Amino acid sequence: MIASFSLTNITHMRIGGYNAKNKSIKLNEYFEYPREQSLKGLWRWWLRVLLSGTALSDNEIKRNVCELLGSSDIPAKFRLKLLVSNGITPPEPIIDQQGLKDLANPNQSRPRERTNLFNRLFLPSRLVLSVMDRNLDRLKQDELLSVYHPNKLKILIEIYGESKTGLDILVIYSLVLAITFSGIGSITRRGFGKFAFEEIAKGPYEITNTLESIRNSKTTLELETSLKRLIENAAKTAEKTFSTRRVNGFPKHPTLDFKGSYFKLKVVALNDSFDSKKVLHKIGKASLKSEWKKLKFGNVSSSLFKSGQRCILGY
Repeated sequence: MIASFSLTNITHMRIGGYNAKNKSIKLNEYFEYPREQSLKGLWRWWLRVLLSGTALSDNEIKRNVCELLGSSDIPAKFRLKLLVSNGITPPEPIIDQQGLKDLANPNQSRPRERTNLFNRLFLPSRLVLSVMDRNLDRLKQDELLSVYHPNKLKILIEIYGESKTGLDILVIYSLVLAITFSGIGSITRRGFGKFAFEEIAKGPYEITNTLESIRNSKTTLELETSLKRLIENAAKTAEKTFSTRRVNGFPKHPTLDFKGSYFKLKVVALNDSFDSKKVLHKIGKASLKSEWKKLKFGNVSSSLFKSGQRCILGY
């Protein structure tokens, strides 16, 4: 074993089962755990991101990813093992029983009334889409809105492979980036499905030291600095392993590189005490074009939207 991390979810997480829902009423409320396959997919994606900034061609990147993490034809040089802690609290609706009752209330069926209800319940926009149907009973609402609540899902990740080759540090970096910046589950955007490192039991010092600084950050500036250091060190490791970087201008594929003007990272502080549901609700609102139209920036107002231009919001 070359690395070991304990993780806990810090935002609500929905793990898709056979019907893309976290819990199945039909199967006696059977619920899903995180699977290695979903994490392996993120691991491969982030490894390609790192290699895309090197001198490797697209075919060479694909070959190296397959050699390191395996394919249908090639055994993996590095593999991970995911262990779910015992005593996990089963997934529960993101809103309380009174909220489920209000959603099923036929008197709350008008569009404006329903929108006001969603806002009052702080229901994240990603879940609003699943309960737009006004004819759902409470059991169906329960199934659609069931998620793992923050700090209720704890897992252990172990990475196996040959150490002290240089490649081991690269693949560990790619998995750490995947956990840090990606979500896991059937909903992975707009803040959903985020894990945080709870304990760093084993790994290369340069990685574990940076992760400790991220965990111990007390200000947004400290956190932003530590996250940038994580990305820069990962990019330098890829550059050192596979020669000089090749990024010139806007890249064809997703790439991490602070040298270009197209990649920026900003950490934003929360004004209120951390409430995952309210945070997800706000992130969902921030990503809606209709919400941005309500904002006025001096003389600009909403002219950006009236002129047909599109705004890209990264989160």
